[in-house]
Amino acid sequence: MDAHRLRADRLTHVALACLSLAAKSEENFSKAPTLKTLAKVSGVQLCGKTFRQLEWMVGQHVRWRLLAPTPVTFASR
Repeated sequence: MDAHRLRADRLTHVALACLSLAAKSEENFSKAPTLKTLAKVSGVQLCGKTFRQLEWMVGQHVRWRLLAPTPVTFASR
């Protein structure tokens, strides 16, 4: 998201949205951290609806290509 200007106080929110999306796509969905857990660990107050919208915006920005192959994908074979 280097093409976007983010206020410093919003950068944590974007980082948490990215972390949440990564956990949901890589791990078993039941093991993904909950919104309450993310808020507690980060010390940031998060609203559920707003956070889901932020996840959606991040997903849209990467065109939902969350599972692109990396060198690790091929090394583990």
